[in-house]
Amino acid sequence: ITFTRTNANYLQIASLPSSFHPGSFSVFSVARFANAASCSGCSYERVFDFGNGQASDNILMARTGASSQIDFSIYLGGTGGDRISSSTFSTNTFIFDVQASTTTPPFYFNGTADNSATNPNQIAAQVTRTSNYLGRSNWSADAYFQGGISELLFFRTNLNNTQRILVENYQAAQW
Repeated sequence: ITFTRTNANYLQIASLPSSFHPGSFSVFSVARFANAASCSGCSYERVFDFGNGQASDNILMARTGASSQIDFSIYLGGTGGDRISSSTFSTNTFIFDVQASTTTPPFYFNGTADNSATNPNQIAAQVTRTSNYLGRSNWSADAYFQGGISELLFFRTNLNNTQRILVENYQAAQW
């Protein structure tokens, strides 16, 4: 799916049940940002944002400000955590995955561990999430996503290293 910021393109998805909570889950995404370097008008653009509005039990993946780093955030109610990658992305399609069983989950970019990610996250509440977007934020000031999302996979368990590599290899072969 290609998203165009100027046309405010996004997808809204149905409510997510309370059983969708990252006490133990893995997220894999294949995405491409249109602008890799710092850019104007792209601050905090979202790949996805699942929650109940602004700062309300959100689970999100976004650009960190206008930089070329990824922010994977989990909010417990209105208390946020911003787990920020130390690696930067390019305009090329990249595979990003995170295992969200702890407040400091590991990040992987194209199969390489990002062991220097900063800041802790929250452990998400087990609540129904009703404001769920691909390409849009629950914060009105944030930019719409400009780029492409080829695939998002959510697993209701943390994958072990062998399983993670199998999924990454599958995604690399597809995209």
